[in-house]
Amino acid sequence: MELFREEVLFDIVKGLIPDFSDNKKNDDLIEMGLTSIQIMDTANNLKKYGVKIPVFELGTRPVFNEWIKLAEKYGVDTKPKVQEVAEASAKTEEFPLT
Repeated sequence: MELFREEVLFDIVKGLIPDFSDNKKNDDLIEMGLTSIQIMDTANNLKKYGVKIPVFELGTRPVFNEWIKLAEKYGVDTKPKVQEVAEASAKTEEFPLT
C-alpha cells in the first residue's frame, strides 16, 4: 500500500469549502459549513483514488488532519479500480467462438 497524497484531499475539501486553507486543517469542517451530503460525496470521491473510508468515520471526525490519518489507516490501493478496469479492457486474448 502506498501513502495517500494530502494534496488530493485538500483539493476535494477546498472544492466544497472555498475559504478552506492550510491554517484551517485542524478546524471542524462541519462548523465551516460542510454538510452530511458533502461528506458522503467526499467518501465517494476518495474511492476514485483507492481510499475506502467509511462515511461514518468521516462524519464522526470532520477535521482535515483526522481525515488524513483515516486515509493512512485505511490505506490506498496501489491500483484503483478505474485503472484495473482500463488495464483489463486493454488486454486482447483470443478465444474460440464455438
